Amino acid sequence: MTEGKTCDEIKSHLPCLETNTGLRGWCEVCPIPHDLPAFADGAPSAITEMAPQIIK
Repeated sequence: MTEGKTCDEIKSHLPCLETNTGLRGWCEVCPIPHDLPAFADGAPSAITEMAPQIIK
């Protein structure tokens, strides 16, 4: 049950992480019905913040 939290459209992000050996992994970040639409807006900022720790 969504308890009144609905949205007409949602943002979705599909980040891909690729290693220097060619391994590639994908994930999806999008709000599911009981999360607020703004949830997905944090994904690009989080990836930017974590990038220095991931890319070494």
